[in-house]
Amino acid sequence: MHLTRDTLTERLQSHKPHEVAVSGIRTAGVALVLVPAGHDFEVLLMKRSERVGDPWSGQISLPGGHSNPEDTDLVETARREMMEEMGLELRTPPVGQLDDVHPKTSLIPPIVVRPYVFVVDHVQQLRLGREADLDLRVCLGELPELQRIRTVTAKN
Repeated sequence: MHLTRDTLTERLQSHKPHEVAVSGIRTAGVALVLVPAGHDFEVLLMKRSERVGDPWSGQISLPGGHSNPEDTDLVETARREMMEEMGLELRTPPVGQLDDVHPKTSLIPPIVVRPYVFVVDHVQQLRLGREADLDLRVCLGELPELQRIRTVTAKN
């Protein structure tokens, strides 16, 4: 299926994201960055640096992180974290927001993560920060179809 920037934007803007409101829990903003690639889009991901005591150590993730008191909102958090972790300045507003994620596991601290979708025309050489070991780009069309995704529950 050929996904255009206009179709993508229209779908994202018609989506009413589910926002989780949990008091006393840290919040994070992450950036799902899409880059046009022919008749598809590439998703920009990162492999987090491996560090002792870091619950997200070594994970493949969207760039982003905890909000700081000086951040005006979680969009600013996502932008700041993208710049710190991957050296990419997101100058345009997000084209959409996805549903909040609130992992419920004892393996990571309680957190609510809000993903914002940005579309950028191209990405030059990235300058990875200390929290990133590698940048990865995956075409949306190469991701598994929803019918083939399985959920696996890990037991603590």
